[in-house]
This record gives sequence, C-alpha cells and structure tokens, in this order.
Amino acid sequence: MRRTNSFSRLLAQSLLAASAAAMPYAAQAAGVCPSTASPYYTCTDVSSKWMPIGGAGSLVYADDLHFQYDPPFPINAFGNTYNEAWLSTNGYIYLGNSGATVIYTYTWDLMVDQQASLRTEVRGFPPNRQWIVQWDNVSFFGYWWDFPNGGEPRLSFQTIFNENGIIEYQYFGIDAGAAETLRGVIAISHGDQTVGSFLSYGQGIPSNMGVRWTPVVKDAQSPSITITSPANGASYLLAGSVAANYSCSDGNGTGVATCAGPVGNGAAVDTATVGSKSFSVSASDYAGNTTLLTSAYGVLYNFSGFFAPVDRSTGQQRNMNSTRAGQSVPVKFSLSGNQGMDIFQQGGPASKNVSCNETTSEAPVEEVATPGSSGLAYDPTTDRYTLVWKTDNSWAGTCRILTLKLKDGSEHNAYFRFTK
Repeated sequence: MRRTNSFSRLLAQSLLAASAAAMPYAAQAAGVCPSTASPYYTCTDVSSKWMPIGGAGSLVYADDLHFQYDPPFPINAFGNTYNEAWLSTNGYIYLGNSGATVIYTYTWDLMVDQQASLRTEVRGFPPNRQWIVQWDNVSFFGYWWDFPNGGEPRLSFQTIFNENGIIEYQYFGIDAGAAETLRGVIAISHGDQTVGSFLSYGQGIPSNMGVRWTPVVKDAQSPSITITSPANGASYLLAGSVAANYSCSDGNGTGVATCAGPVGNGAAVDTATVGSKSFSVSASDYAGNTTLLTSAYGVLYNFSGFFAPVDRSTGQQRNMNSTRAGQSVPVKFSLSGNQGMDIFQQGGPASKNVSCNETTSEAPVEEVATPGSSGLAYDPTTDRYTLVWKTDNSWAGTCRILTLKLKDGSEHNAYFRFTK
C-alpha cells in the first residue's frame, strides 16, 4: 500500500484553485446532478440505497492522505480501463497511476480520525460485481476548533463501482440542516472533461439522494428477453403449479436496467381460471432502449372421460357408439373437481350428422342442451359430470358426432350410430 500526501498536490490544484472555472455547474434545487450535459456520462439523481459495510476498523486513520488500493475487477471510465486505484481521505478516488480520471464522491478537506473509517467491500458475482468504497463518519479538518465540546458535523458516503461501468455515489445523513458549514465537490473528471456540482455553504444534499453516472454508449440495440416458462403455445392444467422463468440480456450494450414480468422469477404463473392467457416481460437498458415479449399460453380443465356407457374418440381414432334413436344417453366425464355449471362455450355441446363411413359431414350443427340447464349435473361422490343427451327418433339409421366444447377451448368428441 503506497501512501502520499495528496490534498495540496491534487485537491488544491484540481478543485479549490479552479472550481468556479472547471465546474460552473450549480447543484439543482431538486437534486445533486448538474444541468450541464457530459459527452461521456449521464448524471441521474436517484434515491439513495445506502449499503453499509459491516465490521470494525479502517484501512487508514489519517488526514490529507491518499494510498493505492487496487479494485477487484477492471474499472471502465471515460472509455479507459483501469486496474489501479488511489483512495483519498478527502473523499475522492483517482484511477490509474497518472491520476487523470478522478471520482469526486464528496470532496473537501476531510479527516478519517479514530471515530471514522475508510473501508472497501466487494459484493455480487461476475459479471455483476460491485466494489464499494465507504467513508464513514468522517469529519471536516479543523472543525474541532469551532466545536470544542464535540458535535462537529460528520459525513458518511460511498462510491459504488459496478462491473457494467456505472458509478454510483450514495450519501447518508448529509443535509443542510446538519450544519451551516457543509460544502463539497461532487463530480467525475477526466482531463478537461469535468462534470459535477459545487455545494456551497449550508447547501447539503437532499435527504435520501444519490447520484448515478451512466456511461454514454452508442447503443441502438434493444435488450433481448427469453421466456422459458410459461412457454409460448403451451397448455397447463387448471390450478396447476407453474413457476415463472425468464431472463433479459443486453449483449455488449449498456446493460439491463429493468427486467420485469407480471410476477417475479420463480413465482407462480396465473392458472387460476381456464382460457387463453398471456405473460408479458418488459426490459430496458441504460441507453433507454426497450423490449416487450409476450408468451401466449392456455389453461385447460383436467378432463377425463368419457366414461361408460360412452366411448370417446380422439385424434384419428373413431370409436362408434351404438344406441337406439330417441333414447337418452348419459355422457359422463370429469374435470377434476366441481368447476360449476358454466363450463361450456356458447353453442356447445352440439351434435351433427356424419356419414357412417366418413368422419365429416356438411350437415348443420344442432345443439344438444342449453348449458346450465337440467341436462347437466355434477356428482361430488364420483367427481363426475353427467350430460343427459336426448336423441331424436328420426335419427334412426344415421350416425352423428357429439362435441363437448368447453370454455377452456378444448373439444371432446364421441361418435354414435342410431338404430330403430
């Protein structure tokens, strides 16, 4: 760990002597970000998400000191990649040995005394790691003269380097009401490319306010979305357990900013009612590009049947049931529980005449019974529905297909040959 006195060499040269010329950007009334745009970064005032580093101790206890402490992953800033970093007790970090790129999180003549700490921590996993540098409870140098009995203003703030290039400043308890002497520089700088804010006496930082520096990247490509579950075109059973599974990526773009569906990953997908449904996931990246992907799926009754005395026909298999014309036929089936009487589509169940040698016919369709009438009943003991199909005497010598059209969109067929 190399150390050197830095306040007079770097801070005074970069800030105090030329702050008005280098950064003529007053902090905005509603936040910290300056109004002047940068060709390299977009500044956004964000709600502070203070991420305290636990434990005790400090890397140093000192005044006007900066020392080398290299990051756990390469840091991208202003189009350059840095593997070296220098931390200062005065609230800034410069990247690389030349010190051309400087991160001014809250920079002034500060001191890390025995009541304060300067620490770092790594969180997350590649490629989404965060390197957090935290100044905790630091004081302004010399303020013990103004506060001989204690109570001098103390500050806590963080720099968070994200592996995707975004840099965030977070603040804790820095507001104008704490003391009239608060002031400092909040900026990001590379050579003559400096953008930031100079906080004047008593200005402070709005409560719960943070700053996000997002690299300006020429990114015209929208993020991509993959929905594994519910799969597009898939069918699931009513009240079945289906867990959402989706992801978003942005390739070599600015990175995924948001990735959201109706429910979170691993949460239950809607299978509470039957019918056609959709599951939409939206994504955005830090360049403002957006994507929406929808997966269409269906929820079906857990149908089983038909039960005796009727044989069901499925696919190419045609089971012919023989019965006397004019006889009432009990058509029995199960939906795995009592799903009520409103289980049919409009116009179903229905029957139509077919050739006894063919499976299709141009004959008009005739309704079997009105859904919800006395023709349909449910027996909880057997968990079966019974549809009483009243056939007609005039059907003798013909064949018909009976189709149950359920509200879930499914159809279930049975063929009949009628005798006298």
